Amino acid sequence: MKTGILFSWSIVAFLAACGGSETGPGGGGTSLKTANAFCEAWGKAACNDNVVDACGGDDVDACVASQQSFCLDILPIGYDPKYAQECLDAVSDAYADADLSTEELGVVLQLSEPCDRLIKGFGEVGATCSEDTDCNTLADLRCVIKAGETDGTCQVPVEVGGGDPCDGLAQVCSGNYYCDGENCIRRKAEDAACTHDDQCTAETRCGEAETCVARLPDGDMCTADVQCQSHLCAIPRGGTEGVCVSEIRLSAGIALCEDLR
Repeated sequence: MKTGILFSWSIVAFLAACGGSETGPGGGGTSLKTANAFCEAWGKAACNDNVVDACGGDDVDACVASQQSFCLDILPIGYDPKYAQECLDAVSDAYADADLSTEELGVVLQLSEPCDRLIKGFGEVGATCSEDTDCNTLADLRCVIKAGETDGTCQVPVEVGGGDPCDGLAQVCSGNYYCDGENCIRRKAEDAACTHDDQCTAETRCGEAETCVARLPDGDMCTADVQCQSHLCAIPRGGTEGVCVSEIRLSAGIALCEDLR
């Protein structure tokens, strides 16, 4: 009888352990079930003593509250905790030394990988979309928009190389190539004629005169990511103008610190 009771309790404990988390690899657990709980954890991941000192903040608690609000502003509707912990680990790593690289800035400002799988959008394969969060990112679906179009479809992207066909709904061109509707061809250099940004090299974009123009270097004023060589315009929350950045050492005078104190 005693053995049977112990066995029964073992089953209960096992089932409780299995059912206590709704997360995938990396975890997340019930403590991250809501967007508010996730963003509070985001604030705690971002705000360490190095960050508060560098940004001239009052204390860690004030920083956490500010970052929680910032996180809620940038987090799209449809949050799901499955891969939340992987994202929080990346945020913590990014802010650990108060120096942020291009990749780290992408994480904390644009929810780039591994923070790009936080939204369980309604779109499954083939659904019409205008941005990634329209799709179920938990299933690795992204909004694949063909060059010159404003809408696309939810797909698991398939990368193809220069000269290869790219007319499949899921096909995207790799590296320095864009899809002309049929094949991947090399992107155009500065001053070449264009009708959309995809046709221009990474260092340029399609300007108002329909020619490829140079993107802005670090430190120049900007109003959108697309204007910058780094593809990152650091704009304070609530602001309309910022500066192009590719890496940052946190200090009291920079825009990023507005949300870290």
